Amino acid sequence: MRVSALHGHFDRERRVPDVEILDVQTKVARGASSLYAANVVATVFNTAYFVLLTNVLAPQEVGLVSLLNIIVIAIGTVAIVGSPMVGAGLSSPPAVARFLAQYTTSGGGRAARKIVLTSFLLCAAISVGLASLLCYPPVARSVSYPLGSGAVLFAAVDAVLFSLGQISAFAVVGVGRAGTAGLVLGLSVVVKYSVASFLLFSGFGAQGVFMGFSAGDFALLAGSLPIAIGTTLRGGDSRVEGRAIFGYMSSVLPSSLVGLAVNQTGKLLAFFHGSFSDLAVFNVAAVSAGVVAQGPTALTNAMVPTLAGLGEDGPSARREVISSLARYVSLVAFPVGFWFAAVSPLLPSILGNGYAAAPPLIAIMSASVSLSAVMSVYSSELLVGRRTSLFLLGNALGLVALLAASYALTPLLGLLGIAVGRAVMLFVSLLAFGVFLRKSQELVVEYSYYLKALAGSTVMMAVVFAASLLAAPHARPESAAVILATVPLAALVYSVSLKSLGAFKEQDFQLLERLLPKPFSRLAILARKLLV
Repeated sequence: MRVSALHGHFDRERRVPDVEILDVQTKVARGASSLYAANVVATVFNTAYFVLLTNVLAPQEVGLVSLLNIIVIAIGTVAIVGSPMVGAGLSSPPAVARFLAQYTTSGGGRAARKIVLTSFLLCAAISVGLASLLCYPPVARSVSYPLGSGAVLFAAVDAVLFSLGQISAFAVVGVGRAGTAGLVLGLSVVVKYSVASFLLFSGFGAQGVFMGFSAGDFALLAGSLPIAIGTTLRGGDSRVEGRAIFGYMSSVLPSSLVGLAVNQTGKLLAFFHGSFSDLAVFNVAAVSAGVVAQGPTALTNAMVPTLAGLGEDGPSARREVISSLARYVSLVAFPVGFWFAAVSPLLPSILGNGYAAAPPLIAIMSASVSLSAVMSVYSSELLVGRRTSLFLLGNALGLVALLAASYALTPLLGLLGIAVGRAVMLFVSLLAFGVFLRKSQELVVEYSYYLKALAGSTVMMAVVFAASLLAAPHARPESAAVILATVPLAALVYSVSLKSLGAFKEQDFQLLERLLPKPFSRLAILARKLLV
């Protein structure tokens, strides 16, 4: 059963043909899938790097790397005046992605180029200024105390390259080439974690991590910016809606900072609760939750510029697109989060010493992200509708809930209290977004599909957890092998569960068939026969 509050004024609009709506759904899903695929590549390489990091460096040094990562992402958030594609949690794409789509589809090529170049120069000025402040000796020493400040200097360089790479990648998304952006992002991730792992293994320590990160972010910059500039049309109108753009930026920046706080405050609370070592333990759970969030975040980054370019028929077309993508995001996020919860007891055995307290944190944070994943669809609706103030308010309410719950629970539960507080934060923000959209008669809730995805994921989690207990690995290689073996098991159990519940719809595979390259479209046909 689908509960939809989208009616009234939509009924008076011209009906958008189903083929056009499917084209929009395909474009959004293809862009989101490409960005998500890039994040899957990032996950593979990040996992290898992270295992190496936790085994080579002491927990205190791992904590320092985590803290500097937070600072790099914070500088990137301010510099691009929006949420980066990675590390930001809830996504609010910058103006370059939001308005490039509008000017590109309306023929304003010169205006689009102006937005790209202005956004790049603004990003460069802000990131260099903030990185210089980070390099100021008293600041660098206070950030890294009691460890050395050498890694801080390399983190500052990476902050500049990270910011410029992100704004360039968002420009590629804005000109309608999210698939290309995903490819370039994936390649840059390979460079980033490969070089960082090599330098880490070679004994460069925390400094080597950010040297490798700088190499990867430079690769993203060099691969994205020429594509973005080359794709924008040279002719057309050059007039730019300065007031609309700066209005969007002025409202998105606070939203992005709140979104950053939503994603990173838990880590800071863990740090101030104890030390770099506590931050390292909490960061293990945060990395797992971040993997789960990659699908919803990629969906938002693809949805906002695509839906913004729909034009006058956008509201009526969005109704069908949003309904389809609400199912899509639940399908992706639910099983990933519940799988992490199921294998969480095995994860500390493949890390270094000092991570025994991580499993319950991983289970709570991963499951809560998956359960609230539909929030990415709702946040996209608010951003496309230029209601960023409501996006800011929803995130702010969640942040207050995080601080309140953590303050009450941390004295009793330690780091687990912060993890529970983070879960409370997500559900408060989800509820707020739902209320805002319901008031404007734009709320779409796929109750039936949501419950079926929840049931299928729960069954899968129970089977995987039981299989992990029966395997009972003790050595690190055995644990890694068992974790990998549970992936196909989880996929099989989840698919069979959803088939028995009748969760799949014909249009889901119609979208999948158009989403896949032609040589692989037969896989969609086969899946339809097996699962519908």
